[in-house]
Amino acid sequence: MKYSISAIIALIMVMNTMAFSQNMGDTLRVQAFNFNSESRDTVISFPDYENLSFEKILLKYSMRCKNGLVSNSSNTNLGCGEWDYSCNTYLVDSSTVESVASTILSHDITNFTGTTFKYKTNPVYNYIRGNQYEVVILGTNSETEANINSGSQNLSNVIDTRSKSGRSQYLYTADELTSSGLSAGAIRGISLNFGDITGEARYFKIRIKSTNKTTLSGEVDLDGFTEVYYYNPIFVPNQPNRFQFFQPFDWDGTSNLIVDLSFNNLDGSNATETIVEGGEVAATMGLQALSDQAIFITNGGYIECDDYTGVGGTTNRTVEAWIKTTNGSNGEICSWGTNTTGAKWVFRYVQGRLRVEVNGGGTESSKLVNDGQWHHVACVLNGSSLTGIRFYVDGVLDNNSTIGTTVINTNVTGNNAYKLRISRGVNDRYLDGIIDDVRVWDTNLPVSTINEWKNLKITEDHPNYGNLQLYYTFDESGTTIIDHSGHNRNAHLIGDEYRVIDNAGSTFIKSFNPVKQRPNLNFYQGDFNTQVTAREADRPVEKDLNHFVVSRTIIPSDPTKALDDVIETSTPVEYWTPDYTIYSEDTGNIIDQFTLTEDGEIEISELSYFKRYPFYNELVSFVTPYGIGLDLGKSGKSWIMDMSDYESILKGKKRMLITLGGERQEDMDLEFLFIVGTPPRKVLQYNQLWQGTNRIGSANINDIINNNKFAPVDVNLHPNAQYFKLKSSITGHGSEGEFSQNGGIVYHKMLFSGIEIFNWTITRNCPFNPIYPQGGTWIYERQGWCPGMQTLVEEQDLTNYVDGESTINLDYTTSSPQNPSGDYRYHVAHQLVEYGEANFQQDAAVVEIIAPNNTAEYLRVGTICANPTIRIRNTGAQELTELTIKYWLNDSQNPQSFTWTGSLDFMDDEIVTISSPKEFWYDIQAENNIFHVNISNPNSGTDEYQFNNSMTSTLDVPSVFPYKMSVEFRTNNAPSQNSYQLFNSNGDVVGSNNLTSANTTYKDDYDLVDDCYKLIVYDNGGDGVQWWANPNQGTGYVRIKNESGSIVKTFEPDFGGGFEYSFTTDFEVSAEDLEYLTSLKVFPNPADQFFTLEGKELMDTKFKIIDITGNEINASITNQSDTSVSFDIDSFPSGIYFIMIQKGELITSRKLIKR
Repeated sequence: MKYSISAIIALIMVMNTMAFSQNMGDTLRVQAFNFNSESRDTVISFPDYENLSFEKILLKYSMRCKNGLVSNSSNTNLGCGEWDYSCNTYLVDSSTVESVASTILSHDITNFTGTTFKYKTNPVYNYIRGNQYEVVILGTNSETEANINSGSQNLSNVIDTRSKSGRSQYLYTADELTSSGLSAGAIRGISLNFGDITGEARYFKIRIKSTNKTTLSGEVDLDGFTEVYYYNPIFVPNQPNRFQFFQPFDWDGTSNLIVDLSFNNLDGSNATETIVEGGEVAATMGLQALSDQAIFITNGGYIECDDYTGVGGTTNRTVEAWIKTTNGSNGEICSWGTNTTGAKWVFRYVQGRLRVEVNGGGTESSKLVNDGQWHHVACVLNGSSLTGIRFYVDGVLDNNSTIGTTVINTNVTGNNAYKLRISRGVNDRYLDGIIDDVRVWDTNLPVSTINEWKNLKITEDHPNYGNLQLYYTFDESGTTIIDHSGHNRNAHLIGDEYRVIDNAGSTFIKSFNPVKQRPNLNFYQGDFNTQVTAREADRPVEKDLNHFVVSRTIIPSDPTKALDDVIETSTPVEYWTPDYTIYSEDTGNIIDQFTLTEDGEIEISELSYFKRYPFYNELVSFVTPYGIGLDLGKSGKSWIMDMSDYESILKGKKRMLITLGGERQEDMDLEFLFIVGTPPRKVLQYNQLWQGTNRIGSANINDIINNNKFAPVDVNLHPNAQYFKLKSSITGHGSEGEFSQNGGIVYHKMLFSGIEIFNWTITRNCPFNPIYPQGGTWIYERQGWCPGMQTLVEEQDLTNYVDGESTINLDYTTSSPQNPSGDYRYHVAHQLVEYGEANFQQDAAVVEIIAPNNTAEYLRVGTICANPTIRIRNTGAQELTELTIKYWLNDSQNPQSFTWTGSLDFMDDEIVTISSPKEFWYDIQAENNIFHVNISNPNSGTDEYQFNNSMTSTLDVPSVFPYKMSVEFRTNNAPSQNSYQLFNSNGDVVGSNNLTSANTTYKDDYDLVDDCYKLIVYDNGGDGVQWWANPNQGTGYVRIKNESGSIVKTFEPDFGGGFEYSFTTDFEVSAEDLEYLTSLKVFPNPADQFFTLEGKELMDTKFKIIDITGNEINASITNQSDTSVSFDIDSFPSGIYFIMIQKGELITSRKLIKR
């Protein structure tokens, strides 16, 4: 069949002009992610037209180093990420539901692990047994009363009996005491003036301590007091109440005094306030602590800031908290940042020791803090790396047991920056314990400041108050956590709310409020006749373990939707175990234990329910390259991937995500091309047989063999399906799973109704990776993958095994591992695609251009100077035996023709190498060259579908070398691994060298003729002539020199298993003609009235202009020189034209658009 150039041009133009409509051959473009996308998890709107079909769906998968930059050893994350990571793309389909049978306990009871929980509904306390002392004055021989009056205000917080317990301290100076009449010696008692309201203060204690402090600013005094009063007094309103000491306090006459008042009303019944007379003072002379609320985080609960992402960059910082835990594993105290090297900030404990980690390193303390006691913990960063981390436990510097050196540069911006969390953190390590008073500062607090304020509530008097970024006291109720830093950085509690009250009373150690108030106090000295009676008293104390009870109820959800059954939980209720213990106050030993009658008991059972997940369909399995030194260019590298099998799920709004670790290593650009038309056969049904790795995680080989993962599955087939294909994508990981060199060959198998029908291996030949060299061990053969490449996809025809069944049973397994205890892990995707009958009887398609092609996949083979290579496919039901192939460069008006003959059954492929005459190269340009191929006349007959007949590729111009040249090869220490051959365009070997000697420079001279040549260098060691990871092999090089000995080409020595390099001595045309052809340029283009053709030797050149129908159009030449010719086209209608250029036998063309 005669195929005119005008017809080809017309077909192309029709296809181009329909770019944005929805007709046969159109392309609908859907952008998923682009290089600037911050998210790798989003919702994409795909075409969803009921009556629109697609010939094929392609994915242009592009990758570049971040911002087009290049990473180096000092900045390993500047461009491409340093390490290779799995980087898989999933499409989430909610129309296919995975149901997972699950169980959960009917009740969750904190600090309880049994199955039957007996409880009391009212508080039950333990008791501390000690002596209280009733002191009665029988007579007064002499008495001195010293009154220190601070004012006449009514103070309610001195002994705040509205609370269950309290502790307060007040400072009185020696000057005040002396001037009030007190002298050195024994102080026998004190009195307070009560107002008209008094409450109950049980287990009331008075303790006194000498001090040289002049205010109560600074570290809180918790020890060193002398207890002088311990009783259950009855406060009498509207008069002084005297508290006579059971033992005197000996005052030295020069020291200031701290008076410590405490009470414990756990078993009290009167919550009335108590008014004490006092007043304001100029300095902080008082400290007050009441029943203190903290938050108990357990069972996967955590707190997350609403919008605050923490202290960023290299800024110095301090994180403080009070914690109380017995958990011995992992718990994150406070975390934020981005989970990449140096960019996260995690303050946690591990095995009871404090730790800071930043991804890529960590530093740990020495002291254990998981002893069930309250501890103040702080980490301080003063510097730019982990070496600047210091830990403080209860205000004491704790030596680091391990010291990291990773540089800290916390990333708090972008979609991948975690908001500040308490518990869970960046790595899902949940806190199990009580936490209080969390503070975050954007400065490195000195240890003196930490100690001065660790027991206090923060006020504006703090010397670094301006650096306080976040402050949670947990004194509120509900799930909203209030920030007291002044920045309004509130947070929310996710999980059950467990609030606990610290009613320590006399043993309060934290959350003191500094106040500039003080009660009026009378001190008594003298000679008294007293009667002191000791009475045994059991002071109640909270039990160490809190039991919060949550009950659960299961409400089933719609099983056809990806919705879990609803687990309703009750509001947590605190219960108490029906027992108590009495301890000695003096020794701490157990005196007695008692069991009470329970109010009820809870039987804990298992509730059955279903978790349901949408299917994570793997579209692309990819592994990122080793990034140091790798340059992918500003535009990146692109791969074209066929997505046609996924047509049924690439519809409407779908969630798409790139995940498994490598999603942030590089910039990604994913664009889907929906080509409107008729496919060779319609996809009737698609199934991913098992869930994707993103949902179920990687699979250990023993879990595969034992059917713990990928258990046999029954698949319901489409009743009209005629063809069945199995697609498998598997990558091996772990020391043995990744490398067959370690773990032996593993055979992957598919069983049909229990019978093995397929088995295959997945070793990839990484030394021939197109993306090279890379900054890592890129050359090693791996299982299923190579860094910087798409995973091996194994496609197998299942049609012959399906014999009328409506349901089939498939099972994936593997051979037994060579090393049973080895680390074999796999990311696996198996997909079954079912097709209808062939849509055409006689049809063929171009499915791939291998060469010329300069896209990523073809970088090793795509630059040629002769014989293009394409892949064709029989897309018709009839056997394909003959095909006409036309091909040309750029806008050539003289396409070349080639006739293929062979035998291809329906959907079979063949790679075709096409002989190219020198005329093919006449239309080469200096840049932006495009190769075109078009097929026709299948079996010398009519092609039933022409929209799949054409394809284009971009290409690079091959090098042109002189006839007389030499190949210079310097061997390394392993010459037996290397050799080379030089081929001409007929495939004849015209030169070679087996390179037998080590560390030898071989120089082979050649006097070539006009032709296209291909140099193939071999390396059976797979590590080039120079590779950083194998320094023992030494260093070599490969060069091409001209006749005078000048180097015209030096090849990359880190070339893996070898390379191909095509060059020409005349590029099928002379070097002079090539220079002429590549000089021709048209501007402006598009043009309005005039255009100019620029080039060389144009005075000896003929021109004519034709339209797209092939008719010649007259145009006036307005100016002509040897380097430019200008044309007047003002009278031309708008449209596309071709400038035909002839110089002797050389004929070429350039396209022009007239506006």
